[in-house]
Amino acid sequence: MSQLEPRPTTVRYRVLAFLALGAVINYLHRHPLSIASDSIQSDLGLSLKQMGWLMGAVFGLPYAVSQLLTGWIGYRWGTRRAYSLYAAVWSSCVGCMALAGGFVSFCSLRIVQGVAQSGFMPCSVNTVSKWFPGARRGLAAATLGCAMAIGAALAHYCTGKLLTWISWRWVFAIYCIPGILWSVWFFSWFRDLPEVHPATNERERELIRGGATRAEAAPPRRQAVPWAAIARNPAVWFLSLQQLLRGLGFYFFVSWFPKYLRETQEVTDTETLGMLASAPLILDMLGRLAGGAASDGLLARTRSLWLSRSGIATVSLLGCALSFFGAGYVDGATAVTAVLAVGAFLSGMSSPCCHAASMDIGLGYTAIVFAIMNAVGSLDGFSPVIVPYLIEDMGVAWRSIPFFFSGVYVAAAVSWAFLDPNRTVVARPGADEKT
Repeated sequence: MSQLEPRPTTVRYRVLAFLALGAVINYLHRHPLSIASDSIQSDLGLSLKQMGWLMGAVFGLPYAVSQLLTGWIGYRWGTRRAYSLYAAVWSSCVGCMALAGGFVSFCSLRIVQGVAQSGFMPCSVNTVSKWFPGARRGLAAATLGCAMAIGAALAHYCTGKLLTWISWRWVFAIYCIPGILWSVWFFSWFRDLPEVHPATNERERELIRGGATRAEAAPPRRQAVPWAAIARNPAVWFLSLQQLLRGLGFYFFVSWFPKYLRETQEVTDTETLGMLASAPLILDMLGRLAGGAASDGLLARTRSLWLSRSGIATVSLLGCALSFFGAGYVDGATAVTAVLAVGAFLSGMSSPCCHAASMDIGLGYTAIVFAIMNAVGSLDGFSPVIVPYLIEDMGVAWRSIPFFFSGVYVAAAVSWAFLDPNRTVVARPGADEKT
C-alpha cells in the first residue's frame, strides 16, 4: 500500500459491535424466566407444565412460524428498518410482562415477543454477509454467537442478583429500557450496505468485496427468491435439522438447568443458582469464539468448506454428547456444572460453523436460508415442555435428564456429518471457486 493511499476504515467492526450488542439484549430479554420461575409460578399460580410452556413453546412456536416472514421482511426492507422495529416491539413486550396478571396475559406477550425476536438472526447474518468477506465470516458469526451467550448468562446472573433486592416484575420493567434505546440508536447510525454508509472509504469497500464485483457481493434486493432450488437443496435441510437438535440441548441450560441443580444437588439460594447457571453459558461463549477462529483458520489452510464447517461441528458435538452423558454420574453442584460447562464449550464451537455454513450455502439469499434453518431450529422451544412430561408423565428421574440430551447431541453430530456446505442454492459467482 502506498504511503499516500488511505488505510481501510473500520466501520465493519462497529457494525459487528452494534449487532453483538443487539444480540446481548435479545438474549437478556429471552431467558430471565428460568431463574425467576419459582417467583413467577408462586405469584401467578402456575403449574410446572405451564412454566415449561412459558419458557419454551409459547415463545418458540411463534418464533419458528414467523422466521420466514420476518426474514423476508428483513430481505425486502433491509436490516436497518426491520431490525430496529423488531427490537422496539420485543423490548416493549418485556416491559409489559411486569404487568402480567396470569398465564394468558403472560402467554400473549411471549407470543408477540417470539414473533418480533424471530427476525433478529436472519437480519444479523444477512448483514454479516454484506459487511464481511467470506474468509472472515466464521469469526464474525462467532462474535454474534458469543454475544447471545453473554446475554443468556447475564439473564441468569443479573436476574439472580436483582431478585434478592426487587420483585420479578421490576426486573422485567428494567430490562426493557436498553432494548428501546438500542433500536433508536441503531436506526440512526446503521446502513444496510458498505457502499452507502458515509463513514466507509473505498479501501474498506474493496476489502469487504474481496475483489468481487459489486453485483457478486450484493445481488439486487428485489431479485426473486429461488424457492424451488432452496427446497430441493439437501444442505438446507441438514442445516435445519442440526439447528433443531442443537437448540433442544442448549435450551436445557436456559430453562431447566437451575431447577435440575435444585432437585439433584439441593441448591436453593437464588443468587448461587444464578451464578452456577451462568457458568455453562460463559463457556458456551468461549466455545463460539474458539469455533469461529478454528473454522476460519482451517478454511484458510485446507480450502475445504466441509472440514472447516461440518468437520469441526461433528467432532465438537460428539464431545458435547459425552459431557452430558458423564454429567448423569457426577455428584456435587460445582462438579455437575463444570462437566456440563465443558459440554457447553464444545457445543458452542459448532455455532459459528452453522452461521458461516448458512452464508456459504445461501450466498445472496442468506437471510432466506437462515430464516428456514432458524424456523425449523426454533421448534427447540419444545425442549422446556418435554422435560416436565418426561418427569411427571413418564417417571424419568431428574438425574437421568442429561442422558436424554446426550442422545440429542449425538443426532446433531450425525446431521452435521451429512451436511455439505458446498451445495449452494444458486450457482456460486466464478464456477472455479470452491470457497
